[in-house]
Amino acid sequence: MADLVVELYGTRVGMLVGPWRTFDFLPEPAAVERFGLDSPILSVSIPLVAAPVRARKERRRNFFRELLPEGRMLSRLAQEAAVPEQDVIGLLRAYGRDVAGAVQI
Repeated sequence: MADLVVELYGTRVGMLVGPWRTFDFLPEPAAVERFGLDSPILSVSIPLVAAPVRARKERRRNFFRELLPEGRMLSRLAQEAAVPEQDVIGLLRAYGRDVAGAVQI
């Protein structure tokens, strides 16, 4: 499975890497340089850093999980994408360009 590019305001800010059960967000060095070290440009819960801390991995994963709808709509989207509801990567691969906000995946 290929990694997913995360863009904000048309700028590549990082990648979602790894399988859907253990994926993580890795910031793009150029984005850290452009927006600044520890920039909360994506969220205060996942500032842009040069090297992500493993202890905050679940926080980063939750940020991307929360871009998706909940309940019946999540079930419906998962069914249409033919992926499990827990497969955040599969759902973002299918619908990441249409999530709320300026983030595109």
